[in-house]
Amino acid sequence: MSLLITCEFAGKQIPDGLPQMDHLVESGHFVEDRPNPAKWKSDAVSLHIGRLLSQQLTAPLLFNPYSSQLIDVTKSLGHPKLFTERTRDWPPESKQFLINEVHSAYRERVRRAIRHLTIHFSPVIHLSLRTFPLKLGDRIRRTDVGLLYDSARDWEADFCADWVDELYWMCPNLKVRRNYPRRGTVDSLTKAMRGEFPAEEYLGIDVWFNRAWVARPLQIREDCLLTICRSLAMLTRQMAVEAA
Repeated sequence: MSLLITCEFAGKQIPDGLPQMDHLVESGHFVEDRPNPAKWKSDAVSLHIGRLLSQQLTAPLLFNPYSSQLIDVTKSLGHPKLFTERTRDWPPESKQFLINEVHSAYRERVRRAIRHLTIHFSPVIHLSLRTFPLKLGDRIRRTDVGLLYDSARDWEADFCADWVDELYWMCPNLKVRRNYPRRGTVDSLTKAMRGEFPAEEYLGIDVWFNRAWVARPLQIREDCLLTICRSLAMLTRQMAVEAA
């Protein structure tokens, strides 16, 4: 058994050679953006969590280095939100460049990592990390951590149920919900990988963290994240013993 950790929204780079960028710079758009990557949004907190999990659990970490304001690597080709408001009206050659150099390239990196791990350390538990805002419109999303999975895949459902139980005892103040704030079967990177790897070899879990608490760089946050790491370590050890 093995863990793979990925962060799809952590980057803020712009790929070299992007055809549309030269045109936008010449026309006066994004002039300040390109030399100042800080102006491009990124989910840096998810990368912080990913690095902590990777270090504590000795698990490989992959992250998308490019800004999700260009293309969403978690969406399938043809999805209406594959491209963002910033890029959906770009010419076909620029959009195809983003598909080839960002979307397809990143998914192939993840696919190769899963394939390698399934050969040597099956099954693979793939944790895809991201954060979400407390509010969606006028609705408050009342959870601290969401575990998203396909309930039709028994191993995923059992893993998440056991993880919730571990966290209940180890960190009772942390509110954890399953398949919230959305269902685990909607279009996503983990759903795409489920279509390529059998259920007994691959568990795809999206782990969503509420920014209301996880974006605050406080010691209590670090303590809580370390407890999450310990709960995962305990759960995976138990699974390994049961599988032996």
